Amino acid sequence: MIPVGVSITGAAHAPKLRPNIRPTRGLLITYAPPYALSAFTPDNGLATLAAVLQQNGHQVQILDYCTTETMRRLIPESASETLKDIWENIHAKLSIGQQPRFFDIARLLWLNHRLVGYEKAEASRVAAGLIDKIGKEDIDWIGFKLWNGSGYTIPVAIARAIKQARPDLTIFAGGSHVDYFGEAIYRTARAFDVLVFGDGEETLLRHVDRLGGSGEAAEAIPNSIFQIGSGFIRTKLQRVGNLDVQPFPLYDPQIYPAMSGLKLLMFIIEESRGCNNFCSFCGHSNKSGGRIVQRSARRVVDEMAHTQNVYGSGVFRFGGSSTPGTLMSEIAKEILQREEHFRYSAFARAKDVDPVDFTLWRASGHRGLFFGAESGSQALLDLMSKKVSVEQQLGAIKAAKAAGFFTVASFIFPSPGENLETERESLAFIRSANPDSVIVNPPIVIPGTPWQIDATDFGFELPDDYLSRALAFPIKHLLPPKLWPKAPWSLDGQSSRQLFARSGAFAKAVASMGIPTGISDDMALVAQVLNISPTELRDRVQRYFFTADIEALNALIGQFNSQVT
Repeated sequence: MIPVGVSITGAAHAPKLRPNIRPTRGLLITYAPPYALSAFTPDNGLATLAAVLQQNGHQVQILDYCTTETMRRLIPESASETLKDIWENIHAKLSIGQQPRFFDIARLLWLNHRLVGYEKAEASRVAAGLIDKIGKEDIDWIGFKLWNGSGYTIPVAIARAIKQARPDLTIFAGGSHVDYFGEAIYRTARAFDVLVFGDGEETLLRHVDRLGGSGEAAEAIPNSIFQIGSGFIRTKLQRVGNLDVQPFPLYDPQIYPAMSGLKLLMFIIEESRGCNNFCSFCGHSNKSGGRIVQRSARRVVDEMAHTQNVYGSGVFRFGGSSTPGTLMSEIAKEILQREEHFRYSAFARAKDVDPVDFTLWRASGHRGLFFGAESGSQALLDLMSKKVSVEQQLGAIKAAKAAGFFTVASFIFPSPGENLETERESLAFIRSANPDSVIVNPPIVIPGTPWQIDATDFGFELPDDYLSRALAFPIKHLLPPKLWPKAPWSLDGQSSRQLFARSGAFAKAVASMGIPTGISDDMALVAQVLNISPTELRDRVQRYFFTADIEALNALIGQFNSQVT
């Protein structure tokens, strides 16, 4: 749970002298059971928060439970052995074109139900360890990052137990779930004293300064939600205007203990923040802002070089929702001018890239591009407010693959307005574009998006308790999505299970073309480092996660880290 012998230590950044504010001691916690390779990358958001707080004199430690050690506790060895048997049986059937046996599906459902008890026990164990740590180290505050599924329910249970034992302790919560659900979190999670939405760096610092005696009123601090009696107060929204002033993220093992061999040394670089496209299905514009704030190319490459020099790895994924093409070119030029040696990948928008620049990008170490294509039907793209043409998307994906990038195209299927003709158009698009991988996502209704606000206009039906049910929707990673509990939305009269089943069928149709599915650009980057094919890595990782093969995952992480360092 908590590394033995590890406690909060001094700052790596020289703290600012602020005589009127008492330095505090705090914990930043992320708890989302890892079910994908990307979960093992260090959390750059928490590492940046730690750097901001340490720079201003506060002591902080990051407790990252997204590790194989958490998997080991949630899926005991006996369950792992059963899962290995189920895996072999299911794949034996699929390899000869048959459906899995009902007996194996029934065993999987039974085991999934049994593992829920381990999650509850894990929350109690983690809470007990944290309560002990809080007392021994005089912790003033803790902050949780809230995700979906167990990444929400387990942290809420931990926070509730801590609050009962230490009602005097200030507990913060942030992360995408706060951005999407806001005050609705307080319906089931009243242990949090402050919810932080939007850009959290200045907000959390000012709240922690309050604990240190700054005297600032809580109501004056932006991006905050807190309870007042039976009501709530939401303060004004304030966005970061200059990312260049942010300190580099802190990944020092004494501050971030999981960095001692438990995390994959592929780092997220925040080269930009925000999105100005406002697609009807996407919450990113609400979460990170409706305009793109860019870091300077110099500052981006400074961080890449610093990370490589201090933490030993030059492998990166850019974290912006869509790196502007002009910024990407500036970064590439800066890398080449300095003669740095990196490998990296990024999201891209078809309308924002110029294939003329691809040679420059490749020369700088850029290896993968992820395009959110979503559909091959112009009518559906327009309904999604994608603001791009089918021809633009097709041209960009083909050019990226021809230039040597591992090229990924993601699709939402079925989306509102989907019919046999639009499905044929999407499959024809994929066949023509021939990307290296296709990611197929079912339609997910995110709070605050047009799909939720104007649900009926898009064909969605949401129950009255949609927010409460969506907030704690139990994602069951061991099960195929069509066997998940019903999600609180339907589309054109079809339940979520039916929608998930159609999504799976579409992915199979893509795979039948000989085009791999389910490989992201960052997974391909890991495969390049390991010198194996992306499909081989995908298949190995799927087996390792399904069967909870902790030793194999640890070996993979260790092999990758030894290669990059």
